[in-house]
Amino acid sequence: MTVKNETSVPQDFILPIMQMLDSVGKIPPGLFKGALTFWGYYPECKNISYRFTSRNRLWETEYSRAWYNLGFKDGRNPDNCKAVSDSGVPTIFGGIDLCLPKGCNSNDVLTLVQSSDF
Repeated sequence: MTVKNETSVPQDFILPIMQMLDSVGKIPPGLFKGALTFWGYYPECKNISYRFTSRNRLWETEYSRAWYNLGFKDGRNPDNCKAVSDSGVPTIFGGIDLCLPKGCNSNDVLTLVQSSDF
C-alpha cells in the first residue's frame, strides 16, 4: 500500500490501521446454517499500539462486540432490543466483533453500527 506525499498520516501508521481492520469480525462460513456471530481476533486488536511522536500521543485500540437484531428492526427503539417480544416470540440476535480506537465509547459504537449497512 502506498501513501501519497500530501497526507499528514505517518507512513508507519498504515500497519496499525491494517491490523485494526484485520481483527474486525468477518462473515463466517455457514451463515445460512445459523452462524450468527462475525468473530474477530481479540489478541490482534489488543496488541495494537502506535505512538505519534510529533504529538507525544499514544493510539491504542479496544475490542468489543455489537449485537444486532436479525429481524432488522430499528435498534433505536428499546422495544426492539428485548430478548423476547411482548407477544412471547424470542428475538434472534447476531454479533459482530469490532476493533476501534480506545477513546470510542458505547455511543460512538452505536452511531457507527446505526450508520452501517451490515
